[in-house]
Amino acid sequence: MRIIDTGLLDQARMNSLSQTDKDWIYNGLDCCLTLEIDEVLDQYMDPISEHMYNISRALQAPILEMNMRGILIDLAERDKAVAELEADKARVDKNFDRLCQSIFGQLVNPNSPAQGITLFYHWLSIPEQRKRNNKGEWVPTVDRDTLEKLAKNYSTAKPFVSHILKSRDIGKQIASLQTPLSDKGRFHTSLSIAGTKTGRLASALSDFNDGSNLQNIDRRIKRMFIADPGKKFCNVDLEQADARNVGAQTWNLFPEYGDTARFLDAAESGDLHTFVCSMCWTDLPWTGDPKLDRAIADQPAYREKSFRDMAKILGHGTNFNGQAPQMAMHTKVERGFIEDFQHRYFAAFPEVKRRIEWIGEQLVREGNLVTLFGRRRFFLKRRGDNKTLNEGCAFDPQSMTADEINYAMLRVYQYLKPVYPWLELLIQVHDSLLFQYPEEYEDLIVPLILQCMKTILTLRNGRKFYVPSEAKVGWNWGDYASQEDSDKAAAKGKRVDPNLNGMKKYKGTDARVRL
Repeated sequence: MRIIDTGLLDQARMNSLSQTDKDWIYNGLDCCLTLEIDEVLDQYMDPISEHMYNISRALQAPILEMNMRGILIDLAERDKAVAELEADKARVDKNFDRLCQSIFGQLVNPNSPAQGITLFYHWLSIPEQRKRNNKGEWVPTVDRDTLEKLAKNYSTAKPFVSHILKSRDIGKQIASLQTPLSDKGRFHTSLSIAGTKTGRLASALSDFNDGSNLQNIDRRIKRMFIADPGKKFCNVDLEQADARNVGAQTWNLFPEYGDTARFLDAAESGDLHTFVCSMCWTDLPWTGDPKLDRAIADQPAYREKSFRDMAKILGHGTNFNGQAPQMAMHTKVERGFIEDFQHRYFAAFPEVKRRIEWIGEQLVREGNLVTLFGRRRFFLKRRGDNKTLNEGCAFDPQSMTADEINYAMLRVYQYLKPVYPWLELLIQVHDSLLFQYPEEYEDLIVPLILQCMKTILTLRNGRKFYVPSEAKVGWNWGDYASQEDSDKAAAKGKRVDPNLNGMKKYKGTDARVRL
């Protein structure tokens, strides 16, 4: 082994060395620096951080395998998807041109920041929004966050923002679909373990400069992702994970409510939103029969939306400390209706309101939160700020969902894959996992995967808790649709192309054959 005294190195000496020697020095210094950092970090390691550090290390193996494998692409289906998206973008851009031409007599490029600044801050006379650039200078901006803020606060900006963001979003999808594939026709991504604050994986361009983010693929174009010849997909989703995790947290945190803490019961009832309806709108003629009560919950409550719709939309926002004015703006529901719902909701589930208060107290006092899985997050913004409280209310359930899916992936990788080496992990998308396997082993492997999805916690009073999951199987990643489904959609003025190879709920067996 060569020994190099790095203390004698300077730029002139480095320039005189061969490329091989430079590579030895670079890699040697990289290893030494990594070791030095590890020795420093060890001083700050406690049982909480060490636990999550070990989990993160264990995740490297399955994630590297998924990054390397990629997913096979149906090239004809990809070309069709690109053509449809380009047609969508052309329609949006044409409408935007008409809007600008009719009002200002000029066209605006929706992808030009300079023209956007002129549009919003000069022609529409909206107060200029500024951000620091990479030189530290405060300059006008029309980035996504700013445009969304303008749409909320200025009615004159909203139609322009809607067109610009829609055009940009479609353009990004087109660009991601047109990125190079591997030489084997596979679409790769690069999943990052440390990509988010909640423990969710982040997805981006692969390490080989092909592919793109696979976690935000439009449902319409998922059918271009196909299983390898002779193999089949299984996609497993956690069901209503965030809401169930809120229930688990409230049950564990507040023993003073005893067994009357009802939100966890609601989350585990099998129909959370109907249960919430029955607890909030007690004046409706509830029967106790699930089918009859579902019909009652589906009755109109607000404009075209049912009581169940309202429970779903407003309940989720309220769990995350949504305030009536902001929720009214996002949901297009009158503020008075939301305030009435939240009054009923907190009366039915006082432990949910207490959870929000507790999180606020914990943030001010400690500046950090620890989930039931032992993941800790420090909040570095103003502790008493309402935005910080909103982030805190969202952190626990979203982080628990991330760990539930991560633990499930580890169980599959560590316990199933050594026994069934033909089982292949393909991608993790927030609360779901996509696998492929030889078709003939489906009825063997899918039930085993579903068992691995259960991350069981023991809560207060010995109550067992886990988030259930649902499996769908098929030969492409899109949703299954029959000709009948397509005809029904057409009758409603919608377009749904038949997809007989798509993902269909697994009910113990699937008699279809690949077409």
